[in-house]
Parts: sequence; structure tokens; C-alpha cells
Amino acid sequence: MKIASIIKLLGLIFIFGINDNLATMKIRFKIVRQTKTRRNYVIRCCGISRCIPKYKSRETTNSTLFVKSTAFGKKVKITKTRDEQSKIVTENPGTLETTQNFIESELTTTAATTEPDPCAHSRCSKLQISTAAANKSEGKIKTKADTSFFLVSKIASQMEAAKNCLSWNMTLVALQDVLKLKSVQNIISDLAIQTIWTVGSNEGNGSCAADSLLSFAWCVKNEDIDSTVQEKIVKPVAVSEHAQKSLAFSANLSLTALASAAKLPYLCEPNADLYKDVCSLISCSKNASLIDSNGNVKESKKYGKWTVACSKNYLFSNRVGTWQQSLDFCCSLGLRPISFRSALEFQCFSNLTKSNWTLNWNYWTAGRAMGAWGRWAWCSGSQAVPLTDGINWATGQPDNSNPEDLCVHLQVDRNGTGVYLTDRNCSHKYVIACQSDVVQSNPSCTEPICPTSCLKNETFFVNSTIKDLYIHGSWNTACGKEYLFSSKITNWLDAWNYCCSLGMKLATISDFGEMNCLSKMVNKYPAAVYSKQMDREFWTSGSNLGCAGPHYWCSDGEKLKTDGLPYWKGGQLPAEAAGNCIFIYLANVTANATVLGADACTAQKQFLCEVLESGNKSEQIKRSCQETWEVTDQEIDGQILNSSALTAPTKINLKCYIKCCGKRGIAIKSGQLASEKIIRDLEDQIFDNLNLLQSSFEGYGKCSAIYYADECQLYSEAFFCSKQADPTLTLSVYNMYKGGGAVAASPTGEIKTKYRTCPSYAACIADPAIVNQVKTTGKTASGFVKQTSTGKKYFWGSDQKDIGVAAMHTRCCKLGSHLATFETFADYQAWIQIQPVTQSWVAIGPTFDNGDGTDTWCVNFEKLPAGLLNDVDKFYRTKKTQNAIFVNLNRSFEVGESPDGRSVLNFLCGPLRY
Repeated sequence: MKIASIIKLLGLIFIFGINDNLATMKIRFKIVRQTKTRRNYVIRCCGISRCIPKYKSRETTNSTLFVKSTAFGKKVKITKTRDEQSKIVTENPGTLETTQNFIESELTTTAATTEPDPCAHSRCSKLQISTAAANKSEGKIKTKADTSFFLVSKIASQMEAAKNCLSWNMTLVALQDVLKLKSVQNIISDLAIQTIWTVGSNEGNGSCAADSLLSFAWCVKNEDIDSTVQEKIVKPVAVSEHAQKSLAFSANLSLTALASAAKLPYLCEPNADLYKDVCSLISCSKNASLIDSNGNVKESKKYGKWTVACSKNYLFSNRVGTWQQSLDFCCSLGLRPISFRSALEFQCFSNLTKSNWTLNWNYWTAGRAMGAWGRWAWCSGSQAVPLTDGINWATGQPDNSNPEDLCVHLQVDRNGTGVYLTDRNCSHKYVIACQSDVVQSNPSCTEPICPTSCLKNETFFVNSTIKDLYIHGSWNTACGKEYLFSSKITNWLDAWNYCCSLGMKLATISDFGEMNCLSKMVNKYPAAVYSKQMDREFWTSGSNLGCAGPHYWCSDGEKLKTDGLPYWKGGQLPAEAAGNCIFIYLANVTANATVLGADACTAQKQFLCEVLESGNKSEQIKRSCQETWEVTDQEIDGQILNSSALTAPTKINLKCYIKCCGKRGIAIKSGQLASEKIIRDLEDQIFDNLNLLQSSFEGYGKCSAIYYADECQLYSEAFFCSKQADPTLTLSVYNMYKGGGAVAASPTGEIKTKYRTCPSYAACIADPAIVNQVKTTGKTASGFVKQTSTGKKYFWGSDQKDIGVAAMHTRCCKLGSHLATFETFADYQAWIQIQPVTQSWVAIGPTFDNGDGTDTWCVNFEKLPAGLLNDVDKFYRTKKTQNAIFVNLNRSFEVGESPDGRSVLNFLCGPLRY
């Protein structure tokens, strides 16, 4: 603008100012752009203030750059429009069209002249540039409190630095206050950098002879420099220093004006124009149906592990989900995703994970970016709470490697060093964790108060083995377990303690499979054989003591599910019977004659103790489930463990076998997947492969959502869903649950009743000719008849080779008899006196184990006479093969089950009934 034009304009203003009538006049000053090559900003009367352009492209609508009071006492707006015209408008209307036209004409003429406008050469206007790709590997991300900065040590001019920051969707740093000054000082000091570029500038004003010390601005946001920050600007000394218009920041907390072409490291920060308070857009709604009248979560344990620590109530859930699903889940329970309002809170939580951490490794937090990456806050409902210093990010995190990594994930270090944060894609799935500030009080009970101690009585043991089995009751084995049917009668709590004293636990009958297995165990033989194990009530571990709610199996913490146990005494379910403790009534009639019932825990009953048979975990699980559901090895290997078998089996026993393995391996707990354990095992298998971890979580989320009312069907389908997604990983986790390793020995020394059962010999058919021969001659080609002093006749048989006990049984049958039994101990002693051969074993009738220190002859279900077995305790702990009984005079009249691997050439039939 020419000097003459300015003088004319000021003269007009003076005339208008002394004219009272002009108080109501409208005065407009219009600057008309002649070309589109001129800069897009109007500068308020050069030298009066600074230029404040932005680094971004022009706005497409009118916007106010600033408001300024004029000599008239009026407020004047300067705006920019999409047609690049600028207007100056006072607030009061007027009608001096002549004056208006004069001013418009004068200013238009001025703008069209060729004389350069010194204020047009603002450096800020030059930064209206397109971004160019830059190498991000040249810098490091540093996070302070709620902001992530990108520090580039490679030097560049201020213009180059600004371009590069823009290419990363960031801006060159502005230092709005002393707090930020100190924060940035810490960042550059940590990396031993002395000076960096900022976005501060006053270039353009100097050419208008302005006081550069008063006109610096943070050009990126049209912001004045705070007065406390202005004090940090080093005042120029030489005249040449006034031409240095770009602000650099040094580690000594000073700001120095340098030439913009100088080369320095620089610091980028998140683009403030992209800031968005996303928390205010988030809804956090509590589901009232999940909360009881005391404000506590109903059935809280089904959601995961609850922990009270650091003055908070934490829920480490058994679910995975996206960041939004995490928020929705926590809010539905009246909680919030985990967050840390201070370094102290963060450290306290971190300390929880440093030893014996048994939960998961990956959790969502309430943290996320506010709009674009780099500004971090905790979203607690609609409130955004900025992150504070002292909260540890993982090394190199957040890394801005993906523009979608806008949510904050918490990683528990596997080496026990604590926790740290990373930025992750909000659509990824991680474990959900929640918290509440107030610890729940007076919660409604959901589980019984089960005994917490289970003490072993060492006086019952010798070398870790129960020394006198049969003083405690009778024993039996089935379903992969050893059972004690107590001879004692007591209340429920004393029954619990007695089982514990033997290194066992009160029995659990969790489903119909186990109930049916027990029923079959005592139905193998006539009722008289197991008179101590049936037709009476035995306490189990079922109870709801201390909580008028559902019953649980206290021995394993499982909820008693009545839909899987159809038979109850009198048809009354536990809630209907008003009994706190559960018993079982075993019957030797039909399977459904065995029933469960509920009674007062103070009632006096016998009790049923159990322990898994000896073996490693894998053997115990397989044996127990295989026997319970009568599944063969071929079915397991071919239809379940075969990685090519991807369709769930149709046979119900195979489906239930899968469920049983899940329960025994603790993959199923309280009638639902033990998700926190499964997720942890998935993490352990593939912790170093984030992509595979995500696909596994996706697969888990899909398969865990499967629902069938029938639990066997449910867990079978879920297992095969996982196999379809990743057969190798699924079977790998399956094998983890099967376990292996060390053998867990039974305290009984191993009860063999299920092994020592009656052999399946061929039908016994007499041969009349042979019977007649024996009656006539008293002998055959293979043996002869001898009579004892008690009047009993026996047939002594012999062969040149070991023909096997089954063949010996057949020869006795042809005689119209069977392998020998002794009705009394006197009959046995009488036979020993006349036994033809004393130096070898002889086969006699087979027996089975009664479980009470006695055997029964298979042929007639009569018990062996007392005294026939010398070392009862040793015999019943070591004999396990289905076979005949052998006797040898030189073995101290012992009855053995096997002749130490030696051939048996002799057999005894009788007593003969002719």
C-alpha cells in the first residue's frame, strides 16, 4: 500500500471521528484481490500485529481470523472467504455510500499496483504446502503424560521439519505454557539433544518494522505466545539478529530466534486440529438386571476372577472382545475398564503381577486416542481423563505404526517385571478387565461356605500309604477312581474331615455318567456281595451350607446341576427337600434305583470318599473319562484326536467323553468354559505371534459363543469348532490339559477290585461219557479222583504242557464240575494233606475282590473261608489280573493269583457232587 494512500485513509477516519452524525453510519473497507496468486490471509495493518497463517490448506467457508478494536471504538472483524476476497466490517450500520465507494476505489487501486507489499512475504504463508513422504525410521516416539511426540534427530530446516511432521499427520511442536516447556525439555535431555525447531515464528512482521519480540506466534494454531513463555525468548542483540524469525527451543529452557534455513533436530506432536473428545460420544450403561438390591453383581464369579487390591475391586474376566465390547461389558456390570489416574495406581497394579501371576497376559484398558493418534486419555463413561506421567509404555510404544492403533492395551510381562502399555487396533480382541473404585460390601451369597481345610492324619499312614485299609470300611474301584464306603457313621462335616485324614475327599457325582458308573460298580454281582456298599445312604461333597442358594460340590467347587442328575429320592430336588447336604443311595436293582437326596448336614450317615487312581495327569483324565463313558481307545484316537476328524461325533458317549476331559483338565468349570485358563493357554502357546494370537482369539470368541442345552453336545461342538479353526493349536492346548509328567500316587497303595473280577470262560457243558467214566473208574487219561478226610471228593488233573486256565475250566466242566472251591477252611486244609504234588502250583476256582478284605468264589458267589488268605493287606494291593486262583503247599498255604510267571500244569476240580 502506498504511503499517500495510507495518509488519505487516515484523514478520512479523522473527519468521520469528529462528526457526531457519523456515530450511526455504516463504514466498510473492502480489499479486492486481483489475482489468486496472492496469499490467503489478511494481515492487520502491518506492524500493528503479527501474521498468523496456518500450515493447512484454505478453508472453504468464511471464517473470522481475529477481532480488533479500531480508532472509532468499534470492533472490526477480518475474515477470509472461498473467493479469496477479504472484508472489514464495523458493528454499526451506516449509509455513507460516497465515502465507502471512495475507500473501496482507493484500496482497490492500491492492491492492483506493482509495488510489492512487504507483509505479503510471510514465512507462514509459504508453509501452505503439500506434504511429502518422509522417512519415519529416522526418529523416536517419546510419550509424556497424555501426549506422544516424535523426535527426529536428523537435522532439517524449519520448513523441512514442518513438512515432515505433516507427512506423519502431525505438526511441528508448539510450547503453549511453561509446563509443556519442561516436558519437552525432559524429552530432548533424555536423548542428549540440545536444541530443536518449534513452530514459533514472526517472519513477515520484521519486514514491516515490527517489534519482533512482541510478535512471535505459534503459527500452527494462530495462538499468541503465553507471557511466561515470552520471557524465555532470548532478546536479539545485534541488528542482524532481528532478521532471524524462527524460534528454536534449547534444553536450558530458552527460546532463540534463528534463520529458518538453519538445520536442527525437531519434534512433532499430534495435530491439534484432529483432536476429538471421543469419550463424550461414548455411552456407558449399566444393566440393572445384573445387579442385586445391594448394588452388587449377581453371580459375580461366573464372570471371572475378582481381586481386591490398590483400593479397587478388579474383575479379570473370562471373556475376550474389542475395545468397545470391553467398555460395554464393564459398564453393564456397573464397572469401568481398568485405568490408572496416577503413577502410584499404576505401580500398585503392576506389583500385583510380579509373582505367581496365574491370569492372562493381554488386557484392554479404558485408554484410547482422542481423535487421531497421539493424544491419550482414559474414557470413564463420558469423561476423558488425560494420562499422567509415571505410566509405563512398552519400549518403542506407542509406535504409530498403524493409524488404526488408537486404543491402549495392557501387557503383563511374562518375566514378572510388571505391566506396560501399547497402542493397538481397537477392533482387535483382548481379555476384558474391569474395576470399581468402591469395594463391594454385603454381597448376596451365591456359593456355600465349604470347608477350607483338608488335613491328612499321618498316623493312618506308613510310607505315604494307608496301613490298614479295612478298618476304615470297604473299597471299590470304578470310573478311574478308588472309593471308600465308610464303616463309620457321622455328620457331613466330620465325614469331610475323615476323608481328608486319609488323603482323599468326599465324593462328587457331577453328572449322570458318574452316577451310572457307581451304580454299575455295585451291580456287577448279587447284592449280598456288596452288602456294605448298597441299600444305604452315603454322604457326598454336595452342600449349600451358609448360603440359601444352589448346592455345590465342595470337593471341586462345581455347581450341582440338577438337569444332569435326573434321579432324586422321593422325586424331590435339593431345594424342595430343604436339606443342606447331599447323599447318595446306591441300589442293586436297576440303574435308576440309585438316587441322590438332600438332608440336614447334622444327620448321621456313612460317607463315600474318593481319590483318582495312581498315574500322571494324562493317564488319570483318560482313564476316568474313558471308564465313565465307556469309550474305546480306537474311538478316542480316530474320532477325537485325529487332526483330520473335523466333525463332532454323533455318539453321545463320545461327546460326553470330551466334556469329561474338559472338566478333569479344568477347561470346564462350574458348567461353563474356564475361559481365563483357555485364553491363558492360548497366549502361552503363541505369545510371540500377535497375528496368530488375534486369529486364535477370534476363533475362541466364535467357538465359545456356541450354545446347546445339552452340555455334552455343547462342549463337543465347541471343541470341533476349534479344531476346524486350527487343528494343530487346538490339539496342542488339549494335550496341555491332559498333562503328563509326575505320577500322582493313590494313598491306598492301589485298590484292585475293578481288575480282580470274574473271568469270562466258555459256557460250562458236561460230557456224559466222561462223567460216567469217572463215576465208574474214578479216573480219566488226564487225572484221577481223591477224597479228603472231610468227605469231599476232588479231581486232580495234570498235563504235559501249560494249557491255560480257560482250558482247565473246560475239562472240569466236562466232568460235570468246575475249578475247585473250598467251602470251609477245614476243607482246604484236608485237601493239602493229600495233594499229590507238593512242589508246583495248582489252579483252583477263580475269585473276585469284595473290597472289604475278602474274596468271593465266582462259581457260586460264596465268600472264601476266613484264613485262606494269609497276608490280606498285601494280597489286595498287588493282585490285579483277571485269572484263576493258584495254590502251592510250599508257599505257606498262600493263595496267589499268579505263579510268578511259571507254567501251571495241574488243576483241581470239585468238590464233585457224585
